Amino acid sequence: MVSAWTFSRLRDRLIEIDYTTDSVLERIGDVGQAGLHRNCTLPADVALAGADDPLATLIRMFLLRQQVPSGVAERAFGGCFFDVVAQGSSLWMGVRAGRGRTAALRLTRRRRLRVAG
Repeated sequence: MVSAWTFSRLRDRLIEIDYTTDSVLERIGDVGQAGLHRNCTLPADVALAGADDPLATLIRMFLLRQQVPSGVAERAFGGCFFDVVAQGSSLWMGVRAGRGRTAALRLTRRRRLRVAG
């Protein structure tokens, strides 16, 4: 299970690179958005034009569900990537580990709910 500390670091990193709805939609543009409305990721991928900055990387991993090289993913997560992986979590993303190997990750956090009765 992912610790609260790791989630806090991940949250801080997403804030730092401005991974928000507005910044993502601005980055992929109207054509990319229209493509996603048609369930087509190609226009959004073309809008990213091969960029490998942290925001583009997270858009590819989360929104476009593409695999990215592990080094690029590590840079995008700015140090908390290995904390998340080490805790046995996953981020619903694919990371190419080299030599054709792929590591699939998925980040989940379970929360217990108490129902007052």
